[in-house]
Amino acid sequence: MKHEFPLKAFVGCRTTKERGARGIGISVFVQSEDTWQLVQTLPTFDNPSWLHLSDKHSILYSCHGDREVLSSYTVNASTGRIAFRSSIETGGGNPVHLAELPDGRTLVCSNYRSGTIALIALSEHGDLTGVIQIVHLHGEPGPHRTQQGCSHPHQAVVAPCGAYLLVPDKGLDRVFVMAIDSTSGRIDESRINSTKLREGCGPRHLAFHPQKPVVYLVGELDSTLTTCRWDASIGKLEPVDRISLLPRDFCGDSTGAGIAVGGDGRYVYVSNRGHDHLVTVEIGADGLPHTPTWTATRGTFPRFIAIGPGSDDLWVANETSHTIASFSGAAAGSLRHVESRDLQSESPMCVVFR
Repeated sequence: MKHEFPLKAFVGCRTTKERGARGIGISVFVQSEDTWQLVQTLPTFDNPSWLHLSDKHSILYSCHGDREVLSSYTVNASTGRIAFRSSIETGGGNPVHLAELPDGRTLVCSNYRSGTIALIALSEHGDLTGVIQIVHLHGEPGPHRTQQGCSHPHQAVVAPCGAYLLVPDKGLDRVFVMAIDSTSGRIDESRINSTKLREGCGPRHLAFHPQKPVVYLVGELDSTLTTCRWDASIGKLEPVDRISLLPRDFCGDSTGAGIAVGGDGRYVYVSNRGHDHLVTVEIGADGLPHTPTWTATRGTFPRFIAIGPGSDDLWVANETSHTIASFSGAAAGSLRHVESRDLQSESPMCVVFR
C-alpha cells in the first residue's frame, strides 16, 4: 500500500516508579522501507498510557493513567513529530481510555478510579475547552476482592450508528449503553441501560463486528470472550456465547487485555497478559466464535493491540519487555512474527498509526 507520506506510529507508555516503568513520554516512529525509525520521544505528564489520534483535527490526544490529566499535541503531517498543545483535568481519577464522538466536537474519557465517564468539549480546531458532562456509573460490585470494589469503566466505544456509547465496567461486571442526544451531543442520562455479565468477568474492552450486529467483549479477570447480539434500534446488548481465551493446560495467572477485529470480520484477536500470547478466534458466518489458537507475543505482559494500515499487520505492546512486536497475516488469521519491524520502546502501552 502506497501512502502520500511515510506511515507514522505513535506510542504511549508508562513512566512512573509506582508502575515499575522506564518510559519517558510519547514516542514517534516513521516507516522507512520495511523498518521503523524512532524520530522523537517527547516528555509528557506522567503515564501517557492511552492515545487517540483525531482524523478530523489531526491532533493527538493522550490521557495520563493514575493522574487526572488529558493533553493534546499538534502533529506535523510530513515528519510525524509532535508538539505540546494544551492540557486540562479530566474530571475524574485514572483516565484509561479516550474516544471521539462522530461530530468531532467531543472527546469521551473513561475515568477508571472514580467510576465516571467525562465528556470534554473540543473547539472547531480541536482544542480542549473543558469538561461539559460527568456521568457516574452505579451498580453492585463484582466478587473480586481487590479488583471490583466499585465501578471501574475501562473504555467507551461509539456504536456504528453513532447514537450510543458502550462502556464496559470492570468493577460492576456490566456493559452500560448510553444514548447520545443528537441535538446537544451529550449523554442522555434518562436513557442509560446496562447488561449484566458473568460474575467476576471484569469487562475490559469490546469491539464491534464490521458488518454484523455483534459485539465481542474481553473479560479481564476470567480471560473470556463474550459474544453479544446488538440491537441498534433500542440500544440493547444480549450475551449469547462465551469461550475461554486460555488453553486448557495453562495453569498460571493471566488476564485478558486488548482486542481487535479484522477488517472483514473473520477473525478476532485478543492479548493475554501472563500467558503472554495473542489469541486468534475465527468467526463463523453467524458471528459466533470458533475454537481459538495461540501465538506467542515475543515479549512479556502484552497490553493493547492494534491492526495497522492495510489490515494485514497486527502490533502488540509488550509492556515489561519494552517492545512492540509486529506480526503479519492478520487478514488470514495466520500470525507470523516479523522481527525486523519490531519497535524498541520503554514500557509501551498502546500504539496508533497515521
